[in-house]
Amino acid sequence: MQKGCYNYCLLHHGNNSVEYIRYKMVRFTLSTMVKSLILLVLSCISVIATAGGVSLPALFQSHMVLQRGQDIPVWGWAGQGETVTVEFRGKKYTATTDSNGRWQVNIPKQKAGGPYTMTINDQILTDIMVGDVWLCSGQSNVDITIERVYPQYAADIDAYSNEKIRLFQVRTKASVSVDKDV
Repeated sequence: MQKGCYNYCLLHHGNNSVEYIRYKMVRFTLSTMVKSLILLVLSCISVIATAGGVSLPALFQSHMVLQRGQDIPVWGWAGQGETVTVEFRGKKYTATTDSNGRWQVNIPKQKAGGPYTMTINDQILTDIMVGDVWLCSGQSNVDITIERVYPQYAADIDAYSNEKIRLFQVRTKASVSVDKDV
């Protein structure tokens, strides 16, 4: 049992009365804090080691569009030495993670179509289209949303419908090193 220390707190009320309150503070010694920190780190490592599973970049999600007419790389992370199986359009592609937990499979060229389902180990991605992927970049005018121009083009926007168009927006972020994910 740890020894406690007592401190006094001085409270000042609006009517100029002063009240002393005695309260107990538990004093942690340095060795207790170090032991607690070591226990916390070991617990976190244990949880990470047992969690396993496959992690995917934000790019790979339901409703995505994959580029037609080119090999399609699919990658992610999992525990070291783990086998990852990607199933797409009735075919299976397998990879084993490297020493850093990275894996990648390459799906052969596909024709435009969909919607399809992709299963990566226990994760299921649905409503996937294969077609043309357009990369857009530029200044602030590229970032204009439909909501912002709706008043000027309400009739055109209301009349238009195309459920096959998808948008994946990469948020602006400054970084001095290469990011693993967007």
